[in-house]
Amino acid sequence: GGWHGRIGVVVSVAIPVWGTRRMGPANGTGGRESPYTTVPTRVSTLVPEPDRMAMSLRLMTLLVLTLTLVAVGSRSAVGAPEPEAIPRRWEVRVEPGPLRCMNVEVPGKGAQSFFYMTFKATNLSGQDLYFAPSFDLALSDGTVSRSGRDVPAEATRAILEYVNNPFLKEEIALQGQFLQGPENAKEGLVVWPARTLKLSEASVYMAGFSGETKSIVRPDTGKAHVLRKTLMLRHEVNGEIDPSLNTTLTRSVQRWILR
Repeated sequence: GGWHGRIGVVVSVAIPVWGTRRMGPANGTGGRESPYTTVPTRVSTLVPEPDRMAMSLRLMTLLVLTLTLVAVGSRSAVGAPEPEAIPRRWEVRVEPGPLRCMNVEVPGKGAQSFFYMTFKATNLSGQDLYFAPSFDLALSDGTVSRSGRDVPAEATRAILEYVNNPFLKEEIALQGQFLQGPENAKEGLVVWPARTLKLSEASVYMAGFSGETKSIVRPDTGKAHVLRKTLMLRHEVNGEIDPSLNTTLTRSVQRWILR
């Protein structure tokens, strides 16, 4: 009583049948004799109705979980957009210097701390360009600063004097026509105020060195955005920075991204 469901299962069983089959080419020539032949056998199993329903529910749950994991994995595999492996738009060669932090005496304000970095750019793109780079500094405390903002002119001049490179110019002076060739290379200084010195990471984003862009639509907002090829420089910080030592931050990552 209570036994209603029936499940049919086809099983391939290997049964010894000595000397009845030859292993070898399909035309029967060559090869060696096999002591086995495969006989399909149908096995009927009686399963109680409640157990059959429970089995169906477990299979359906397993199917839903599998599809969910596949969907999540597919979204993760897509990841963030990446620049083209072989650039098809103009691009200048850029050589970033180290990111440092130092104290500068600002008239009327006393000693203040600043992050600064030098760079060299060479136009080997095959065409003259208009050069207007931008530099953002993102810190582990969540702040993002654009270079030059809230930086006194006296601080920039003091750092230029300290570096003592006759070819080095502040970033504003570099904007404009960028002629081709190594003889027309530009060397610049970028500065940010150091409002906090206790960090774990500091990243510089250098834009304006490539013409590559990509339009995307953000899935969370549905709004269109234009991403630009940007050089990312990530630095590790162990503890609190001492600007009195003109500290050089350790660079851990340097690569192109779309931002």
